[in-house]
Amino acid sequence: MKLLLPEPKQATFRPGQTFTTGLRSRPLAPGDLPRLLPEGAFSLTSPADLPPGCPPAGREEWYSLRVSSAGVEARAMTDEGLLRADSTLLQLVEDGPGGLEIPCCEILDWPDIRFRCASDWLLNCEINRWGYDWGDGPEAYLSRVKRKMEMCYQYKINQIWFDGFGWDIHRTPHYAALMRECTRYARRLGIRLTFAGYGAGYGTAYQRSELYRCGYQGQVFLNRRPWPDGEVYLCRGHRRLEGRQYGSCLSNANLAAAKLAEMLEFVHAVEPGFMYIHDIDTGGWEASQVSWQMRCEHCRKLWPSDSIDDPQGMAGAMAEWVREVAEALRQVRTEDYAAARDLTLIFISPLYGACDQSDDAWEHEVSYYRLVSRLIGSVPGIEFGIREQSLNRDGSSRVRQLAEALDAVGHGHACHVIAFLGGDNFTSNDLCNVSGTLSPLYLGAESVCLSNGGVHEEPVQLLNAECLWNASVPHFAIETSRVEQIQPLWRDLREGRLRPEGALSADALFHQSCQILWGEQAGDLMHRAYLCGGESGLGPVSRVWWVVTRDVQALKKDRPRAGRTWEQDAKGWRQRSDATASALALAREAARLSKDEDVHGFARGLEVGGLFAQVMAPLLRHRATSDGTALHEAREALRSLRDRLAEIELRPTDILGGDPGCWAETMDVLAAIVEGES
Repeated sequence: MKLLLPEPKQATFRPGQTFTTGLRSRPLAPGDLPRLLPEGAFSLTSPADLPPGCPPAGREEWYSLRVSSAGVEARAMTDEGLLRADSTLLQLVEDGPGGLEIPCCEILDWPDIRFRCASDWLLNCEINRWGYDWGDGPEAYLSRVKRKMEMCYQYKINQIWFDGFGWDIHRTPHYAALMRECTRYARRLGIRLTFAGYGAGYGTAYQRSELYRCGYQGQVFLNRRPWPDGEVYLCRGHRRLEGRQYGSCLSNANLAAAKLAEMLEFVHAVEPGFMYIHDIDTGGWEASQVSWQMRCEHCRKLWPSDSIDDPQGMAGAMAEWVREVAEALRQVRTEDYAAARDLTLIFISPLYGACDQSDDAWEHEVSYYRLVSRLIGSVPGIEFGIREQSLNRDGSSRVRQLAEALDAVGHGHACHVIAFLGGDNFTSNDLCNVSGTLSPLYLGAESVCLSNGGVHEEPVQLLNAECLWNASVPHFAIETSRVEQIQPLWRDLREGRLRPEGALSADALFHQSCQILWGEQAGDLMHRAYLCGGESGLGPVSRVWWVVTRDVQALKKDRPRAGRTWEQDAKGWRQRSDATASALALAREAARLSKDEDVHGFARGLEVGGLFAQVMAPLLRHRATSDGTALHEAREALRSLRDRLAEIELRPTDILGGDPGCWAETMDVLAAIVEGES
């Protein structure tokens, strides 16, 4: 049987029998086969044809395929289902003596999760450096992301974490037009692009971490009464006073109208598939209770209850805001875009429970979301976002519990899970992170975003695609049925210290994905490159932003990161330098065998990352030991880095310029540190 990703639910092949299409041109693009095959090969059918066992989550994309020597018959309930049939056929097409052939087969297939975000195209899930902005200008960027969307189409990824963080359509002169071209192309492929920004809180406006140095891409709203020129005042939010002044008041109608106007302008201009609307990130049940008690006097008059899950408390206040946003945005229509049909709103926070919270706290959160859903009423296209969740002590699924509670309300609202479990430059930067194997924990959610699978992680994207389409299948013998085992699993997978044999060994899915993407020889080399560093959690450096810049900032402050020492960091960067050198040698050999842009981009990233690692390792050793030889090594490595970067001409598409955008500035910070050492 030919390897298909994701694996179909049911498939029967007839060895040696094929259908000769009569087509000779390759490669075929998405949508070519329905157009080129005889009329009637692709057709819509009725819900009565759904197979037993197909869950509600799979009905929009369910399809059946029958390929005989006489032709192709593809059926589905929706046009989107026919697209998924086409993507399977694209994988099945082979070269034959009489032209392109398709093996005879019968396939019944559907996904376990409705929207599968298996691909994160930012350098950090919530921050706004575009992973695929490689400094070669807008035309190259657009061509690249269209090619990436076609890859997503082929492997049934139908949601992409695309841009964040903010609703500013004027951040570059070409932003709105470029994003709109991307969203329209995605819609033709049955893919939705996710855009993220704040609805309240505006944390990146005041957070001082290097992680947030990019700033917020949109208007930063303050609590002012009267709006917009009145005095700034405090309302709900974090205990830190400055966070409580940033657009957090729910009783200020004019403030709400201004925020909504910005979102409306964004939807009209960009035509997003998802909007991830982030409220105040207060965390779990207890912290959110405290936050609500800090509300202003105007909020107290409208919602007098100090309880979160009370119609007269935070649940009532949030329900009014969510309903107002959803009803307004759903009215947007453009030439071929109808927000009521094409847009889903994810409301994330203020309740943002952790996976290690108690069953009691989780029960309160479920009660809160159930009440908010009831108070919103029958306004569709709404999801409530939560972090990755575990099991209750009795072994029941928390995500499914929340989903069933929302279903019982009956207003069509759903659950979204965003999983920060490594490979995302937030919790770790592991290039072959396989935390997507824990997708069975997220069954019941309407959409799931695995925040790994970013730039230089295309094999992870394919693995994620498999894990989300077939989330009901425990992957790679990883135990997820016992709650006490999940926390250690999360930790080890996140940090790159667990390399499941069934996922990453030779001929396993990750290896097969490399070969599917880049051919047998180049794919084998790339697989070996990704695994450099082993289970140390200190693999190759192919991205500078956050991987390098985080530790550069620690050097600048003359203070190791929390829980670390200079000695530990020096040893770690020596390991990373060695791993990067090994991976670079393999990637360069793969690039010699392949013209694929991603292979060459990975090799360039490793080259630059390796040069930075060659500065970091001795510089940290000097900081730990005052070794003059190490300082000399750092200065020589810095000279090589500066010479190499001087040879690279960069034309950023976005104002931040992706990872290349931070190369020179990070080098300058390093240079100042090196010159300040004695």
